[in-house]
Amino acid sequence: MPTPDPVYAWLQFPDRILEVEAHVIAWTDRAVLVEWGFGQATESAWVWRDAVRPLSGPLS
Repeated sequence: MPTPDPVYAWLQFPDRILEVEAHVIAWTDRAVLVEWGFGQATESAWVWRDAVRPLSGPLS
């Protein structure tokens, strides 16, 4: 099974917006399914493609 690609992803919650280290699970032309966290605390969400960038890219 291939290893999911590591990325930075912007996530919006009701009380805050965070940039997290995540892994790409699936994608479409417009959106990316990312997964973040560890073990039983792992969560996932669909985000807009522009909210994701490679982990090797510079922070900005």
